[in-house]
Amino acid sequence: MLKWTSFAAFVLFLTTAAAGLSVALQQRDLRIEEKARADEQIDNLHQAVAVRDQALEAWGRVAQEQTLRVEAAERAAAAARQEMQRRTARALTAPVPADCHEAAKWMAVWGRERGQAWAE
Repeated sequence: MLKWTSFAAFVLFLTTAAAGLSVALQQRDLRIEEKARADEQIDNLHQAVAVRDQALEAWGRVAQEQTLRVEAAERAAAAARQEMQRRTARALTAPVPADCHEAAKWMAVWGRERGQAWAE
């Protein structure tokens, strides 16, 4: 009877050890799968960040181009303002004839000249 008890204990030990080994292997496989999923998520995040970085760079280039266009428009507006002020000052200081009829003729000629100059 002692032999069967020892044999039964040995079988019980082997069964317990096999079950423990099976659990350990399943845990290891689970950790490997979790690591693979985590690595995949990290790769996806890296790709998303790369796409976002590219978009930010593109928007940065667009913003820089817009800044340059705004600066050019501001310079053009300033030049146009200066020219308008110069022309307005010239119009206000122009020697207009005192006679009404002569002043009307002068205004027609002067206006035509200014219109041509402005068109250029």
